[in-house]
Amino acid sequence: LNFEAQALREAGNETSALAIEQLTQDLARMIDHQLALARLRHRSRIDGQRTPLLPQVLRVVDVLKRTRLGDKLTWTVEVGADVVLDIDPSDLTELLGILLENAMKWAATTVRVTTTDGSPISVLVEDDGPGLTADEIGKLGRRGQRLDERRSGTGIGISIANEIVSLNSGWLKFQRAEIGGLSAEVQIPAVA
Repeated sequence: LNFEAQALREAGNETSALAIEQLTQDLARMIDHQLALARLRHRSRIDGQRTPLLPQVLRVVDVLKRTRLGDKLTWTVEVGADVVLDIDPSDLTELLGILLENAMKWAATTVRVTTTDGSPISVLVEDDGPGLTADEIGKLGRRGQRLDERRSGTGIGISIANEIVSLNSGWLKFQRAEIGGLSAEVQIPAVA
């Protein structure tokens, strides 16, 4: 299809070329999303997985700090070294990547990762950006729906995050952050 779009462009039909390219981009996003979900649904789950939270958070934060947006932000990580979750390390990395990248895109100056005390433990990813209305929060995670078309992204990250959390017997909740923007609260069973 992209070859046909290029041929149309070379023939002077820019409108049709752009329409085909938009279609192929949409198809690629849907395919990527379905492949990611298929991988999650069909991998074998091993009970009692032990994935320390802090090293995974620090790894993802380190990568994001090196980006154009990330190097301008203050990153605060307050996660106990003893927090170990019952989740595949790849799933946790992907989940944290989605939530932290989202926070980075919207943050004004700060992204914060903390854990709650007690049992069960929740992981909070917060930013100090503009936040969302209750109606917008209700729309988060709808497949392919983006709340702001001006920002980069495909609109499938939060739905993948929901799938990861669900497949790992947890939950994900969004609300207003204490620091002003959006808070994503994740709960995955901890390893005793």
